Amino acid sequence: MTHIVNKTLLLFLLSFYSVFSQIETKNYTKISGTKCSILAPNGFIVSSNFNGLQNVEKGASIMITELPGSYFMMHENFNAENLKSRGMILISKETVDYNNSQATYIKVRQEANGIQYLKQIVMFGNQDYTVLANGIYPEKYKQIEKEIKTALFSIKYNKNEDISTIENVDFDIDLSTTNFIFTKQMSNTIIYTIDGKFPTEHPFFMAGKSISKINAKNKKEYSVERLKNLPNGKSITIESITSINIDGLDGYEIIGYGKNSKEEDEQIYQIMLYTESSDYYIMIGITSLENKDYLKTFKEIAQSFRIKK
Repeated sequence: MTHIVNKTLLLFLLSFYSVFSQIETKNYTKISGTKCSILAPNGFIVSSNFNGLQNVEKGASIMITELPGSYFMMHENFNAENLKSRGMILISKETVDYNNSQATYIKVRQEANGIQYLKQIVMFGNQDYTVLANGIYPEKYKQIEKEIKTALFSIKYNKNEDISTIENVDFDIDLSTTNFIFTKQMSNTIIYTIDGKFPTEHPFFMAGKSISKINAKNKKEYSVERLKNLPNGKSITIESITSINIDGLDGYEIIGYGKNSKEEDEQIYQIMLYTESSDYYIMIGITSLENKDYLKTFKEIAQSFRIKK
């Protein structure tokens, strides 16, 4: 299950970011919720919507995400074919010297809402973790490209920093009656496992909130689309889709079956709840069929969801 855990988390994190308090130390800005600090480019301030920096005037941002798992595997996965499947066109990819080690430097182009964006991605790590720093800006502001590149390569990683508490998410879920425990938080994605390890070979549960507004006229179809965007999601067989209301938010509960990268059967549980302000919350539970009794537990956790007052 480990490989699908890593890919699922990557897609999850590319969609959701949390409200964090960044701490400015001298010229460096500490990105809370990560072990990273960065030199902010001119015009960039700490974001109130994701863990990173933003330039509101130019619609540009620098997002930093930490992922468990091999940097070397992630390097291989960031290829033209995989990027194209996510709507991104690979411009260039190279391995560069970085902080007495190596990093991957990638440039891509992507269209979103009729706007052409350019992205610079710096990725580094080792066999156990990967740091993904993503600089995004509209192509019409290409003149800030050099500043963003300089900022990305200024990132410092403090491997000894402890990040062991849940920070600044605007919702709660109750796991006190289950054997799940808090394991990690990456951006505003909270991860729970039963063995306290991640990646894990055992059932796991994740919850997060959208970073941007959506214009989903048919929320049922959008919920199915999000499910199908999971790794191997196109092959997921949907058993049921049920309208649901939790803490005053309407949404959809989906139960499905699929296979992981090892072709092992798995059960997938997804809840999406939609707000009146065009945000959404998503919860995902994945377990092997040998542990399919965890479906009941996934439902209990989802029903405990509450927005913080």
